[in-house]
Amino acid sequence: MKAALDLSNVHFLVADDSRFMRRLVVSVLKAFGVRHVEEASTGQEAYDGIQLGHYDIVLLDWEFPDRSGESVMRAIRKPNHPGAFQTVIMMSGHDEQRRIERALRFGVNGYVAKPVAPATLYAQIRQTILNPRPYLRTEHYFGPQHPLITAALREQELKEQEARRVAKQAAPDTSEAIDLDELVLFE
Repeated sequence: MKAALDLSNVHFLVADDSRFMRRLVVSVLKAFGVRHVEEASTGQEAYDGIQLGHYDIVLLDWEFPDRSGESVMRAIRKPNHPGAFQTVIMMSGHDEQRRIERALRFGVNGYVAKPVAPATLYAQIRQTILNPRPYLRTEHYFGPQHPLITAALREQELKEQEARRVAKQAAPDTSEAIDLDELVLFE
């Protein structure tokens, strides 16, 4: 059996527009022994809290009326942002694989589906604390390294190499431009 983590000194921010969901997650965290937890009810409050740097882990909802969790993540996952290395576990009512992959692409450290099952949340927190992922910085991505991200970046690199090869073969006097994302020649 795995030893329980001491979460008594871990500082959490629970960001969700649903008061019920915030209360539920806070109750679960307290049952895990968490003593330091704050709440945010809007995406902007979550963003502002992350900028302060007071939290070890942020549990961030995907959808807010004012600013999405994705928008918050894209704003903070910039190398010079004060919250660039913030540990964020995304919470969402959607558990489709494509949604999880999208969240990983914009730099979350973990993902849990709502309604949050205590065992799943604990496992994600445990994974995040005991096995932190190194951060990766490329031209197209900044955030935790994940096999999905590594594969996507490799695919992007191959597309760019192919685009350069095609461009090199193009007649030098044409005014063709290459969209590196789609590998489509424009006239």
